[in-house]
Amino acid sequence: MSHSVPIPLFPTPEAAAMYGFPFEHCRVLASVVHDGAAFVVMDTGPAEYRYLYGGTAERVEGGWTDGTSSNGPSAGWTLTDRDDHSGVAYIYDEAPAGADRVRVAFGTELQEAAVVNGIFLVAWWRVKSDDVRTPAAVAFRIAGEWVPRDGDRDLA
Repeated sequence: MSHSVPIPLFPTPEAAAMYGFPFEHCRVLASVVHDGAAFVVMDTGPAEYRYLYGGTAERVEGGWTDGTSSNGPSAGWTLTDRDDHSGVAYIYDEAPAGADRVRVAFGTELQEAAVVNGIFLVAWWRVKSDDVRTPAAVAFRIAGEWVPRDGDRDLA
Protein backbone atom coordinates (compact mmCIF):
# COMPACT_ATOMS: atom_id res chain seq x y z
CA MET A 1 0.00 0.00 0.00
CA SER A 2 1.51 3.33 -1.02
CA HIS A 3 0.77 6.68 0.50
CA SER A 4 1.28 9.69 -1.68
CA VAL A 5 2.42 12.91 -0.10
CA PRO A 6 0.38 15.89 -1.27
CA ILE A 7 2.33 18.44 -3.30
CA PRO A 8 2.38 21.78 -1.46
CA LEU A 9 0.50 24.51 -3.35
CA PHE A 10 1.17 28.23 -3.04
CA PRO A 11 -0.73 31.36 -4.13
CA THR A 12 2.21 32.85 -6.09
CA PRO A 13 5.26 31.55 -7.97
CA GLU A 14 7.49 33.48 -5.57
CA ALA A 15 6.01 31.72 -2.55
CA ALA A 16 6.42 28.35 -4.30
CA ALA A 17 10.08 29.04 -5.13
CA MET A 18 10.77 29.94 -1.49
CA TYR A 19 9.43 26.57 -0.29
CA GLY A 20 11.91 24.89 2.03
CA PHE A 21 13.96 28.00 2.81
CA PRO A 22 13.84 29.59 6.25
CA PHE A 23 11.68 32.69 5.83
CA GLU A 24 14.16 34.89 7.71
CA HIS A 25 16.93 33.99 5.23
CA CYS A 26 15.05 34.18 1.93
CA ARG A 27 14.03 37.28 0.00
CA VAL A 28 12.66 37.37 -3.55
CA LEU A 29 14.68 39.78 -5.68
CA ALA A 30 13.17 39.23 -9.16
CA SER A 31 10.75 36.98 -11.03
CA VAL A 32 9.38 36.49 -14.52
CA VAL A 33 6.23 34.57 -15.42
CA HIS A 34 5.26 33.10 -18.80
CA ASP A 35 2.02 31.15 -19.19
CA GLY A 36 2.10 28.52 -16.42
CA ALA A 37 5.81 28.74 -15.64
CA ALA A 38 7.95 31.16 -13.66
CA PHE A 39 11.60 31.78 -12.86
CA VAL A 40 12.37 33.38 -9.50
CA VAL A 41 15.65 34.75 -8.13
CA MET A 42 16.05 34.88 -4.37
CA ASP A 43 18.66 36.01 -1.90
CA THR A 44 19.13 33.15 0.56
CA GLY A 45 22.14 34.56 2.41
CA PRO A 46 22.32 36.30 5.76
CA ALA A 47 21.86 40.07 5.98
CA GLU A 48 25.65 40.60 5.69
CA TYR A 49 25.93 39.30 2.11
CA ARG A 50 23.84 38.15 -0.82
CA TYR A 51 23.65 34.54 -1.89
CA LEU A 52 21.71 34.33 -5.15
CA TYR A 53 19.53 31.30 -5.76
CA GLY A 54 17.28 30.79 -8.79
CA GLY A 55 14.44 28.40 -9.36
CA THR A 56 11.35 27.57 -11.35
CA ALA A 57 7.73 27.30 -10.32
CA GLU A 58 4.81 25.76 -12.18
CA ARG A 59 1.13 26.73 -12.15
CA VAL A 60 -1.11 23.74 -11.49
CA GLU A 61 -4.75 23.40 -10.60
CA GLY A 62 -5.13 25.15 -7.26
CA GLY A 63 -1.92 27.18 -7.20
CA TRP A 64 1.83 27.09 -7.82
CA THR A 65 4.38 24.37 -7.04
CA ASP A 66 8.14 24.69 -6.73
CA GLY A 67 10.33 23.25 -9.48
CA THR A 68 14.05 22.95 -10.04
CA SER A 69 16.49 25.33 -8.40
CA SER A 70 20.18 26.00 -7.88
CA ASN A 71 22.58 28.55 -6.52
CA GLY A 72 23.97 31.28 -8.74
CA PRO A 73 24.63 33.72 -10.26
CA SER A 74 23.91 31.64 -13.26
CA ALA A 75 23.05 31.32 -16.91
CA GLY A 76 21.55 28.18 -18.36
CA TRP A 77 18.45 26.22 -19.27
CA THR A 78 15.93 24.20 -17.30
CA LEU A 79 12.92 22.13 -18.33
CA THR A 80 9.49 23.67 -17.85
CA ASP A 81 7.35 21.65 -20.31
CA ARG A 82 7.81 17.88 -20.29
CA ASP A 83 5.36 17.39 -23.16
CA ASP A 84 7.38 19.23 -25.80
CA HIS A 85 10.82 19.07 -24.11
CA SER A 86 11.09 22.83 -23.86
CA GLY A 87 12.15 25.07 -21.05
CA VAL A 88 13.47 28.43 -20.02
CA ALA A 89 16.89 29.78 -20.93
CA TYR A 90 17.81 32.28 -18.22
CA ILE A 91 20.53 34.50 -16.84
CA TYR A 92 20.67 36.31 -13.52
CA ASP A 93 23.44 38.06 -11.63
CA GLU A 94 24.31 41.18 -9.70
CA ALA A 95 24.58 44.30 -11.85
CA PRO A 96 27.40 46.83 -11.66
CA ALA A 97 26.86 49.75 -9.28
CA GLY A 98 24.60 52.40 -10.80
CA ALA A 99 23.20 50.18 -13.56
CA ASP A 100 19.47 50.51 -14.22
CA ARG A 101 19.15 48.28 -17.33
CA VAL A 102 20.89 45.27 -18.85
CA ARG A 103 21.19 44.07 -22.44
CA VAL A 104 21.41 40.29 -22.85
CA ALA A 105 22.24 38.25 -25.96
CA PHE A 106 20.88 34.78 -26.61
CA GLY A 107 22.53 33.79 -29.86
CA THR A 108 21.60 36.64 -32.21
CA GLU A 109 18.56 37.69 -30.16
CA LEU A 110 18.90 40.69 -27.83
CA GLN A 111 16.65 41.51 -24.90
CA GLU A 112 16.74 44.44 -22.49
CA ALA A 113 15.50 44.33 -18.92
CA ALA A 114 15.44 46.49 -15.83
CA VAL A 115 17.93 46.05 -13.03
CA VAL A 116 15.84 45.57 -9.89
CA ASN A 117 17.15 45.22 -6.34
CA GLY A 118 20.69 45.41 -7.76
CA ILE A 119 20.28 42.29 -9.92
CA PHE A 120 19.01 41.41 -13.35
CA LEU A 121 16.96 38.46 -14.59
CA VAL A 122 16.28 37.77 -18.26
CA ALA A 123 14.54 34.70 -19.67
CA TRP A 124 13.60 33.13 -22.99
CA TRP A 125 10.68 30.71 -22.88
CA ARG A 126 9.81 27.58 -24.87
CA VAL A 127 13.45 26.92 -25.74
CA LYS A 128 13.98 23.33 -26.90
CA SER A 129 16.19 21.04 -24.83
CA ASP A 130 18.71 20.60 -27.68
CA ASP A 131 19.34 24.37 -28.05
CA VAL A 132 23.03 24.92 -27.21
CA ARG A 133 22.91 28.71 -26.81
CA THR A 134 23.48 30.30 -23.40
CA PRO A 135 22.32 33.85 -22.52
CA ALA A 136 25.08 36.39 -21.83
CA ALA A 137 24.93 39.93 -20.46
CA VAL A 138 26.61 42.19 -23.02
CA ALA A 139 25.99 45.73 -21.71
CA PHE A 140 24.63 47.73 -18.79
CA ARG A 141 23.06 51.19 -18.83
CA ILE A 142 24.80 53.32 -16.24
CA ALA A 143 24.02 57.04 -15.86
CA GLY A 144 22.08 56.95 -19.14
CA GLU A 145 24.92 55.41 -21.20
CA TRP A 146 25.29 51.82 -22.38
CA VAL A 147 28.56 50.38 -21.11
CA PRO A 148 29.68 47.16 -22.82
CA ARG A 149 30.63 44.17 -20.73
CA ASP A 150 34.00 42.71 -21.71
CA GLY A 151 34.70 45.59 -24.11
CA ASP A 152 32.44 44.48 -27.01
CA ARG A 153 31.36 47.91 -28.35
CA ASP A 154 29.22 46.43 -31.16
CA LEU A 155 26.71 44.99 -28.68
CA ALA A 156 26.35 48.06 -26.45
